[in-house]
Amino acid sequence: MKTVVVCTTLVVALLACADWLNPVREGLNATYFTNASWSDPPALSTVDPQPSNDRLLNAFHGAPPHAFSTTWAGSLLTVHDGAYALATISDDDSAVYVDGQVVVDNGGRRVWPRGATGLVNLRRGVHSLYVRYAQDGGPFHVELLWARAGEPLERIPAWALTPRRVGFWAFVLSAGLKRTLAAAQWVWIVSLVAWALVIAWRWCARGMDKLAREDVWPALKWVLVTALILNVVGIWWGLPGGSWPPDELTPTLVLGAAARWFTHGWFDRYPPFHFYVLTAVFSPLMLLEHLGRVDLSTPVPYAALALISRLVSLAAAMGTLVAIYLSGTRAFGRRAGVLATAMFALVTPFVYYAKTANLDVPYLFWFALSLVFYLRVLERLALRDFIGLAVCATLAICTKDQAYGLFLLMPLAIVHRMWRAHREAGRRAPLLDALLDSRVVWAAVVSIALFVAMHNLVFNSRGFKDHVQLITGPASETYRDFEPTVAGRWLLLRLSVQIVLMAWGWPMCLVSVAGVVLAFPVQLRPVHAACVSRALAVWRVGLGSVPRR
Repeated sequence: MKTVVVCTTLVVALLACADWLNPVREGLNATYFTNASWSDPPALSTVDPQPSNDRLLNAFHGAPPHAFSTTWAGSLLTVHDGAYALATISDDDSAVYVDGQVVVDNGGRRVWPRGATGLVNLRRGVHSLYVRYAQDGGPFHVELLWARAGEPLERIPAWALTPRRVGFWAFVLSAGLKRTLAAAQWVWIVSLVAWALVIAWRWCARGMDKLAREDVWPALKWVLVTALILNVVGIWWGLPGGSWPPDELTPTLVLGAAARWFTHGWFDRYPPFHFYVLTAVFSPLMLLEHLGRVDLSTPVPYAALALISRLVSLAAAMGTLVAIYLSGTRAFGRRAGVLATAMFALVTPFVYYAKTANLDVPYLFWFALSLVFYLRVLERLALRDFIGLAVCATLAICTKDQAYGLFLLMPLAIVHRMWRAHREAGRRAPLLDALLDSRVVWAAVVSIALFVAMHNLVFNSRGFKDHVQLITGPASETYRDFEPTVAGRWLLLRLSVQIVLMAWGWPMCLVSVAGVVLAFPVQLRPVHAACVSRALAVWRVGLGSVPRR
């Protein structure tokens, strides 16, 4: 794949250089007026690839006047003799002239766009083309279409248009070059995506090879396969029409944020990290749109983006299950890890959100991965585990703000574990040494630096401020069902328990509670021993049983 990527990159670069040197330009000469009668001095003259709504918006910087008009003039290439259908869809007046003759007359003022078609016999060659359009208030819309007789109408491609009169063979060679470049760009993008997928598959294969060495792999394998099937079913729901789950992170939100480069005061009700992730996976199609090969606002490409964003959640769901197995294995053993994975794979909200573009499964993945590093920190106190925990915890919080509550007690357990280690090493101030340990300091530095980078605090501090004000103000008030009082929090706890019981079911809840009860004395045994020894010392002093000097 690497060879294919290199070869296609070189081919695209050579074709792009040839196209840059090509004297035949694409598009039509566009002239824009600030009235609906094609009079007065023009407000703008430029070259548009095609007549379209986007070009109208760009010409008037996103705010067209109440009434305006425009003309497009140039040459049209036809490579076959025969009858051609030309059409416009417009609101309001539009017309098309070929070689000075009216082919399409779509005049009149109206509220909704209307189409009009005309037939013309054209010989192979270069023909003059003139299109005019006028908007006299209300919404605007314009499209220029063509087709050979008997074929469906489609937009006139940019390679068939040029702003000036050129020779037939020069036009043909130019069109061939542009179409070859377009095909090469598609192959190049597809090869890049395939290369990325091969790398990802190899990485996943290594992980599966490690899991295959486990004694419980036959059972774990079927758990993961079953979970994949459960999560895939329904991933296409609502497509291509739009989004069916509430609060889904739609392609429109992601593309809008990427268009602003996540700066200039941009913010959303959610943190930006998953926006970055989706922008990265959308980038091949975004690059194709930048090259003029696709229009992401049309139904099919937009549905593809929505499906890709849901596939990202699906991948995060499978990664979450693997992380649960690793955590369960490290804490209780391999069989417990498989059972925990199977249980969680059947939790109703998990199965629901694993097939949507909501943030619930992505931030859960980072939390589950952080648990793996957390258990390794408690076991080995290795620097790389501290860094891994800091990175995963920060990414979870930068995916969904509420994730911070999952990490509030972790530092206490880690400091206690390090206090024990420093005390066993005979340090004079074990608690102070634990707090100032270089591993803790490095983890804190990495977490803070990553948080600053993810929220783009250097270049978008105003957006971060607005985000915080939103989630602590109007957004939190909208979703508040209980008052922040003792009674309100008690009611919230009761509701949370009821929701957990409903989502997990009584059998799995009982198993989970039993596991917590069994694990609690084991995990806190060193704390119990320390407390008992302190209590005995105090008791001896109180009874005067301690020998005096």
